[in-house]
Amino acid sequence: MNKISKAALCVSAMIVLLGYAGSFEYAEEIVYSLTEKQYEAIKNDLGGKASDKQIAMKYQENKEYYDSIK
Repeated sequence: MNKISKAALCVSAMIVLLGYAGSFEYAEEIVYSLTEKQYEAIKNDLGGKASDKQIAMKYQENKEYYDSIK
């Protein structure tokens, strides 16, 4: 593997890692903004072992419904 290929591979890996870290932070931000009732409702729908990312996705998919829960 030459220098250009190594550099391109490193840049690609960094972009992927930054994208993953950004999506994790975004999901965490959504979960922390939920009320306790909203969080519990989503957790009950998904099951007890749901990750923050799954909870954030479920909230985004049904935002109007979960926003009505206060």
